[in-house]
Amino acid sequence: MKLFRFIPALAAVALVSLTSCGGDDNDELGEPIVPGSSIEQQKQFVAETASELMLKFNAEEQREVIELLNYIDRTYGYLILPGQNEEEEGYYPYNKIGRSNEVIDIATGYSEYTGIYEPSATEWVKVADSNDLIFRVNDVVYNRIEMTVTRSGSNTANVYDPESGDSFEVIVPRTVSATLTAGGKTMFSQNLSTTFSQSAATLTATETTKAANIEIVSTVNGNNSSASTTMALKVNGEQIISANGTLNGRNLCDPDVITNAVWNETFEQLISGCNVSGNVLNRMNVNGSINFSRNFFQYVDSYYDYGEYYDMTRAEAAAACNNAVTALNNAFNFWLGFNNTAEKQATVEFVSYCDDYGWDGHEAGYYTPVATIKFADGTTYTDELLNTGFDSVVNQWENLINSYLNLWN
Repeated sequence: MKLFRFIPALAAVALVSLTSCGGDDNDELGEPIVPGSSIEQQKQFVAETASELMLKFNAEEQREVIELLNYIDRTYGYLILPGQNEEEEGYYPYNKIGRSNEVIDIATGYSEYTGIYEPSATEWVKVADSNDLIFRVNDVVYNRIEMTVTRSGSNTANVYDPESGDSFEVIVPRTVSATLTAGGKTMFSQNLSTTFSQSAATLTATETTKAANIEIVSTVNGNNSSASTTMALKVNGEQIISANGTLNGRNLCDPDVITNAVWNETFEQLISGCNVSGNVLNRMNVNGSINFSRNFFQYVDSYYDYGEYYDMTRAEAAAACNNAVTALNNAFNFWLGFNNTAEKQATVEFVSYCDDYGWDGHEAGYYTPVATIKFADGTTYTDELLNTGFDSVVNQWENLINSYLNLWN
């Protein structure tokens, strides 16, 4: 729900969540630069950008892929996958991670389960050997449906498991490709290439995903102290969103440190901060930085429940959320520029949001921090902007979501 409230406010800012996260020490907002603009016209510029971005997406253009995935889910989704019937005995491939003296395969048992599989009445049955993992269906509707996963090469790393106290070897393929075809037509493809060296503490990765008329290309180049990322989203060949980011920290390419941070939820020992910049439709640019701390990871997705069934009163929940908002705003420094300029036109800030769902005299609800866009006059999209035409953008967003849901249903 938090993300749903934020995207209609500025669909453009959503790109921040798609990248790894230079800072900017100038917190003063510049003069309006939209031609003949006032603060209200600036808000309208944001609304128009969000609207134009959403117009780039048309569910009908992805109908084939959506209907195919829905058909596969309804027709074959109940079939037992290779190895799935072993899950209760602890042999499901995902459960191999953490066993001592075993070679762990990131592809979840890929080498153990390669082959060509076809459906029976209850499960996928291996009918032939193959170096690839292939699910094949001779279908009455689509003629033939085929999902193929291939891989080649390998990168290895030795990882210490804090739970068992043992070390094990992780194998990461250098290249992984996945394709989904129906009736001889490629409906979805994904290609991933990686190079990892534990001794040199370096990682590079490139991923390309295509579905219908949508394409996403992303890259990562990292070492122990930093990792840079790029991302580009194209629709019908037109680049509509681009983003670049740099993640700063310590031991970012050390599997043992990463495993320990995940296990103990001490990400602040791994990541110190990030810088990000992005562009939407060559109309709006997003720039900023985040300083990570334990408080940041504690507060970034926090909810504070109150009422008779919870430990907090409403006042206590409100105070706790205000503390979270203060901490997040101290950590976040994001701003918007218009027409590819470097002058700040609005900032991204957190505010406290309350959802009170009490009933019949029973007090219940929660507080949570939400991101807003703050303009030079102090207003945010959460109040004034809804009265300056942005309500139509909210409706447009809801209609876009419903158009995809209707195709799926």
